Amino acid sequence: MRGSIKWQTAQLARAIFEAGISKQERTNSESERYGKISSYKTMETYRDVWNDLGRFAKEKLGVKDFRSSVLTDTSAGSSPQSLDGFSVSVSFLKL
Repeated sequence: MRGSIKWQTAQLARAIFEAGISKQERTNSESERYGKISSYKTMETYRDVWNDLGRFAKEKLGVKDFRSSVLTDTSAGSSPQSLDGFSVSVSFLKL
């Protein structure tokens, strides 16, 4: 996937975001909407993390194809809660 980091994360968000889905549909493994995100706030948070991660990967590692590059952040000073949120948002990149 080529393009700016923001464009790439927008494409990823389109693939997993669908407003108005019930929790039952999102958590039922047999539903076609299983694993989708329906919260605007959650999607915004995930995109912020993806954008930061993409900028880091591009600047420090020379990565251009963001989706194929799944990285983890274990930087010192990050709280366990922020690392949990980070890893959840990055795990959606595997979809």
